[in-house]
Amino acid sequence: MANPNDAVNYFLKGEFYKSVAVQVKSGNRYNIAKTDSLLDLFLERGLLRDAARAHLHLARIYAYYGDVQKEVAEYVKAIDLYKQLDHPPGIAAVHSDLALMYYDQHDYAPAFKNARKAVALDQPYHDPVALHRDYNNLAIIYEHTGPIGSAIYYHKIAVDYAYQSKDPHDIGLSLSNLGNNYSMAGAYQLAADTLLKALKIRSAIGSKRGLAYTNNRLAYLYTQTRDLKKARFYAEQSLDYAEQLSELKIKRMAYNTLMNIAELENKPDEVYRYAKLVRVLEDSLHNSSNTKEITKTIMRYEFQQQELADSLANYAKEIKLKAEYDTQILKEKYIRNVLFAVGLSLLILAIGLYYRFRFIKKSRYELQLEKNRSDDLLLNILPYEVAEELKLKGKSEARDFEKVTVLFSDFKGFTQASEKLTAKELVKELNACFKAFDEIIEKFRLEKIKTIGDAYMAAGGLNASNNSQPQDVVRAGLAMQEFMRNHAKELEEKGLPYFKMRVGIHTGPVVAGIVGVKKFQYHIWGDTVNTASRMESSGDVGKVNVSQATYELLKPNPQFAFESRGKIKAKGKGEMEMWFVSSKK
Repeated sequence: MANPNDAVNYFLKGEFYKSVAVQVKSGNRYNIAKTDSLLDLFLERGLLRDAARAHLHLARIYAYYGDVQKEVAEYVKAIDLYKQLDHPPGIAAVHSDLALMYYDQHDYAPAFKNARKAVALDQPYHDPVALHRDYNNLAIIYEHTGPIGSAIYYHKIAVDYAYQSKDPHDIGLSLSNLGNNYSMAGAYQLAADTLLKALKIRSAIGSKRGLAYTNNRLAYLYTQTRDLKKARFYAEQSLDYAEQLSELKIKRMAYNTLMNIAELENKPDEVYRYAKLVRVLEDSLHNSSNTKEITKTIMRYEFQQQELADSLANYAKEIKLKAEYDTQILKEKYIRNVLFAVGLSLLILAIGLYYRFRFIKKSRYELQLEKNRSDDLLLNILPYEVAEELKLKGKSEARDFEKVTVLFSDFKGFTQASEKLTAKELVKELNACFKAFDEIIEKFRLEKIKTIGDAYMAAGGLNASNNSQPQDVVRAGLAMQEFMRNHAKELEEKGLPYFKMRVGIHTGPVVAGIVGVKKFQYHIWGDTVNTASRMESSGDVGKVNVSQATYELLKPNPQFAFESRGKIKAKGKGEMEMWFVSSKK
């Protein structure tokens, strides 16, 4: 396009963005150079808003290719121009994108900060497209930090704004995200209905990226319900769309889902193959230099902004002092002026040192607060020794444990009971139960591993510093059942539905560690985990069912009474000796 005016008009009408979208999908980087060439024209003509828009567009292209360092540099340029223009919707768009960037790096505190800034800036303008984007971003951060009820709440708001905007892309996106949240909360039929609706919309508009995500979420849903045939079908559909795209994180997502399915199907060679592919993409997307460069660039920008403000203030102060000094020269003798100037200089120096001391003290305090928040978040996710190793070395090695006692709990008839509750009531009830379980687990110094829908998993013996024993896990299981009985009485008196629970416990060796380099989620593997799960599914409501291995360890303990159940057939294990355990009165 030889004529600069034509090039600018082409950009402003939005035709340029349409052509770029096609070029990005085909892996063509020409659009980056083309946008750079237009930036000079915008600045030359004083079109600052369009220059800001171009920088934001470049940042999104770099994000697509996984070039985080260049992405954040373009965001800084865009937000600087939008602030010069005092254009809140533009500033909000940058904060919304920054929230996703930090989310992709698993740096959730600044992700939340930027997402909330975007919502606050866009709220007065009532633009459904912008507010859909902001609430969608806020919700997906809650998906990874919890509680899942907050994610569902904000995704429902995002769905409402998507329908207001009448944009099928946004409607498909929000329905897909909301369906995934229902899966995580254990509302499987609601999840399937919502995800299939999203799949239909995304298929109609030909969104390969959207189809990759929604198929992957359907695969996740069916792994939760153990329908592995359907799970593999949707996972392979997701991978097919992922391989047609050049976006790294979509491929990583598809490989990770297939790895989990292969693990459930007991296909170790396939697990290893997909794990290697996931690891390569994790290293590309979440290397430590990305986090350092993001922090360095953002801090440099904020420092430059503060330095500019300080320079203007200092210049104004210098002019004022010079005027006072010149007036004094006319009124007093030379020596008194010199002494005055020296005294004034010392006073300014003292005031400057005082304010600098206050600034340093305040900065250290704020840094310590942020460090404490970061440490608390880490300890909420990982055992103490693992968290300390991660902070010192930047990684944590997987470990073998010879004697770990694993606890599984699950609500009987959860799906039927949940049909009597609204989504909000269901999440509230699950949160009440799991909060109580968390307090019990902490009381007995155990490690909470994860929750899957209405299932709760914990273990003792993973943390050398607290020396938790099998009896601690059994006492925790009995305490959980006692809470459920008391809680059921309260709900029954109010005429409300309530859950009944099974608890299963087994002791044996496990392997424990963190999957990936930056994915701070602690896992345990091994046949011990599977056997504990079978103890739960083979138990009775209101009871704590233990394996023969756990029984042999606790048999001499006078605190417990045991009821032999004989040999019970367990899925995938054959017949196994099982015991109901209770506290002696």
